[in-house]
Formats: sequence, structure tokens, C-alpha cells
Amino acid sequence: MHYRLRLVPLLAVALVASCAGDDTTDSDEGADTAATSDAGNSDLGDGSDVAEPSSDAGKSVADTIDAPDIGATDAGTAADTSTTCSAGERICVTSTPYGYKKCLADGTWQPGVCPGADQVCKAGQCVKAVCPPGQKYCEDGKQKVCAANGLSATFGEHCTALGKVCAGGICVDEKCTSGSSKCAGNAIVKCSGTGTIETILPCKAGEGCDDGVCAKLLCDPNKHVCDGNKKTLCSAGGTKQTVIEDCAASSKVCATGACEKVVCDAGKAFCNGDEAMVCHSKGISAKKTATCAAGSEACVDGKCLPTICTPGEKSCESLKPKTCNKTGTAWLHGTCPKLMVCAKKKCETPLCTIPTKWPGQTQVIRKMKIPSDAVGACDLNGDKKPDNALGIAAKAFASQIQGSIDYNIKNGIDAMVLYTPTAWTTKGTPMQMHLLYADVSPVGGCSPATSAQCKLKLQSDTYNLAGAQGVPCVPLTVAGDFKVTGDKMQVTGTGGKHLLFSMPLLGFKLTFKLYDYTVTGTVKDGSGWKTTTNGRMCGRILKADIDKSIDALDPVKLKAQGFDKATVKVLLNSVLKADIDADGNGTNESLSAYITFESHGAKIIGF
Repeated sequence: MHYRLRLVPLLAVALVASCAGDDTTDSDEGADTAATSDAGNSDLGDGSDVAEPSSDAGKSVADTIDAPDIGATDAGTAADTSTTCSAGERICVTSTPYGYKKCLADGTWQPGVCPGADQVCKAGQCVKAVCPPGQKYCEDGKQKVCAANGLSATFGEHCTALGKVCAGGICVDEKCTSGSSKCAGNAIVKCSGTGTIETILPCKAGEGCDDGVCAKLLCDPNKHVCDGNKKTLCSAGGTKQTVIEDCAASSKVCATGACEKVVCDAGKAFCNGDEAMVCHSKGISAKKTATCAAGSEACVDGKCLPTICTPGEKSCESLKPKTCNKTGTAWLHGTCPKLMVCAKKKCETPLCTIPTKWPGQTQVIRKMKIPSDAVGACDLNGDKKPDNALGIAAKAFASQIQGSIDYNIKNGIDAMVLYTPTAWTTKGTPMQMHLLYADVSPVGGCSPATSAQCKLKLQSDTYNLAGAQGVPCVPLTVAGDFKVTGDKMQVTGTGGKHLLFSMPLLGFKLTFKLYDYTVTGTVKDGSGWKTTTNGRMCGRILKADIDKSIDALDPVKLKAQGFDKATVKVLLNSVLKADIDADGNGTNESLSAYITFESHGAKIIGF
């Protein structure tokens, strides 16, 4: 008993394993035989009828493993439509008699294929097949037709009773053309010199018969199949294809043996009003995946998203304007013109007085590093050990973070500035220090040796522009306990005091508050503050502030980078683990942080 077409289920199960039930494109692998005008036949020269090409769209070997059109029901793939299962459960993938699925301990399906050429799936178990699935064959001079699952067979024609011979599952006349060699079903029938059938040679598994020759099976006999983007007719033996139509000529695509009109972008999710849709892998149809809830959801790029505002609505956040997008699912963040703030839903000139001169000592940080270990860090949780949870946990992003820091410094972007508006002294007298952010110009002329040429343009959001009328606008970070004793600098902040610290990640600036901070370093004085070496910043960052910083990012720019806020939060929260319980409630809510830096003199020239 010969079993054919085993290649199809093997490929089918392999594809199920890799695609997990997604709609797949007709691969048509194996259908690379050159187009021929000979469609093949089974005429034995004795008047036997040959089945005409079916009017139904057929499938090539590759087509038989392609997913059904979106919207169609595949009654034989219940396992493919269910994403969860009970551990140990087994079911048959009845779209192929050889395939099965077993449920793993995590409740997901794992596809498999029965071993051996004569085994098929029954009730989730592999059993010996009764006959070659879906094939016709001969038995005791009679034609038998095997069921598609290979588990039963029924009798067809009684060839002997009809005075004929059963060959390749077909009843044929015993008389034939002397010396001829023709096909009968899936067998070669050779005629003797006396005009009677001499030998019947069945083709091997995976082969078909055309023109008296067994060859590799390429497609379903007498069916229309796709060869790339061309509609072809499969020969009677399934070993040849004849091009019927080039679908591209009519701006169509070939799918399941027919040229189909493209109605959507292949494989893409899209919206049809309040319906979320997904397009077929070849763009010939689409199916609805969800209906968005009226009044609380809107469809965006094929997904139902919650509505959070009224389309076109304007508002302010952190003194910056924001506008509700056209679907009401996100705020689009903007910026006010320089030295203006957002108030009452629009940009206005601030009431406080913006500074125009900065006569004090100025330092710009030109080297910065977030170490991936705690060597040299501060003890922030009282265990007499150095702490740096931020750097250690973010080790996986270390090269990306440090690369962004180095890029910003090299290009003079988001430079951190230390400014002392009060009289400079090295005698330990408390001074005031402002932590500002600026852009450096020119970048190339900024070094310790050329500090006089290092000019800084402050970023307007480095000041609190929401101050009262007539009062000087103050920086967002002011440290009033800055001391320099000899060549040693120290700044500390406790009791809720904080520094605003920015860290670049994924092309964005994440801004955190550094609580309970300590800033130390070695300064070179002379007539003024020239440089800082061995600079160190320690402090703690509230983990909740990390999520707030991500929430403040522009979602449109995030999407352009291939991210969304939820993904970034999951990414960071998976590695950033709090190690400090600052409020004493028994739960760690803060991450220890440690930054090293060097700085040199510079000059602030404005905004």
C-alpha cells in the first residue's frame, strides 16, 4: 500500500508551529516547474474518460498549508482557533490527517506530526492508517476510495465485474495500443505487443503520473493553483502546471487558485469606522477583530483604544500646551514660544521677571557617567554598603544610556549647568547653587582650556516661569547648602529637597527628582571656579517618578521610534528594582542612584 502526499501535512504542521494560526501567504514552493502547454492526461488510447478540470478553485501543494481566507470558517482546525488548553490534552489537526496538537503545562498548544508513513491521527493519538488518506487504490480487482482521515475506505467500481482491470485506482480496459506506455491514475500502464496490459507500475509516494512518466507531485490534479502571482492549471497527474492568467496584469493577486481583487493592505490592521479590522495576508479580504465601545473607545490603527479627552480639546500640563488628538485617545504635547508658559489653555508671557544676567560662577558638566556598579557610591540605606540600584539594574541598557550621554555632551545638547549666584568663597561659607540645563555653543570651543569661549543658552523650562508678578523667576532646582572648603565641594539636600536629574534613553530625555542628594567633588579655585574633578552625585529616585517621566513623553515621537508608553514602562520596570524604604512603611519605593562627573567653567549668554 503506497501513501502519497505526505509532504503536505509535514509542511502544514511545520508552518502551524511557526505561524501559530496566522494567515499565511501562498508560498507555492515546489511549483517552480516551467509552464507547459501540456496539461497531461490519463488517456490509455482506449476511449477511457479523463476527468475535466474542476470549476472549483483548487490548491497546490503549498496552497494546502495556507490558512483560509479571513472570515471563512475552517471546521477542521479547532485547535488553531483556541489559544489556551488543558495540560495533557491532545487533539487532531484535521486539516491534515497526519497532524496533531498536544497541550503543554503552560496551557499552550504544541503541534506535532505522526511518525511513520502509515500513521494518522485519531482522537489526538497516532494510529496505523487503514488506507492512504484521500486516495483511490485497487484491491482484489476493485476500486477502493480511502477517507480523508485514512481511517476507513469504501468500495468504488468493481473493475473485474465490468470486464476491466483496476490500475492506479481506476478501472481501465484490458485492451490497449500495442507498445504504448500511459498513465492510469497514479500508475504507469505498459501495453504489450499484442495489445493487452502487460505491467502496472504504481508511482512512488509523493509522485504523480503524466504522459506515462512518474514525476514529483507539484499540485492537486486538474485544479487551478497559484504559481507566484500567476493562476495555473495543474495537470491530470499533478506534475505540471500551465499558466492560465498573470494576475498582476489586471492588478490582482493569486490566492487559492484564482486572481483576486486587492481590497486592503496585505496583513495590515486598520479601522472601518468603529470596527477594528485586519487584512488578509494577500489583501483579498478582511475580517473584523473587534467593535469599539461607543463613547468610551475609538479605533486607531486597527485597535480599540480608550478615549481620554475630546478631540481638539486644549489644555496645559507642566506649563506646556497639549491638544487632544482627532480620535480622543491621546494628548499631543507641544511647546510654547521661548520664555512663554501655558496657562488657561494657551501660551502666555510669564508674570515673574526672567533673569537677563548671570554674573556668578558657572560650571558646565562635560563628562558624565552612570556606573554599572556601586564602587565609589554612597550608602543611602544605612547598611554601610555603597548603593547604586539604578546603574546596576540598568546594566542591560548601559551602552545605550552612556552612548546617549556621550552624544549629548559631544553635541552640546541638554548640558547640566552648576551656577552660583552668590559671592564665591572657599572658606566653607554656605552659598546658593542652581542646577540648570542649557545647550552649548560653540561645541568645538568648549573645554577647560577655553572655558571663556564656552557659551551656554539656557533652556526656558529650566526656570519656574509660574512665579508671581514682579518676583524674579527662580530655577526649578536651587540648593541653598552649597559649600566649598579649600578644594573640596559639597552640596547636600534632605527633608524633601531634590535636584532635577535628566537621563537620555531611547532617544528621549527622562527627568527625575533626585532626593536626599549629595554632590561632592574637587574644585580648582584661583580667581574663581575653574574646574571640578572627581565629581560625584548620589541620591534616590522614586520609582513612581519613573512612570511619571514616561507619561510625559510625546506618544507620537515614541511611536515613530517603534515604542509606546506601556512598552517602555514594562521594559524599565522589569529591571529597575527599588532598594530604599525612605518613608519607613516597610516597602521599598526608591532606587539608589550614583553619577560621576567632571565640569569646567563656562558663560551663560541667555536663553
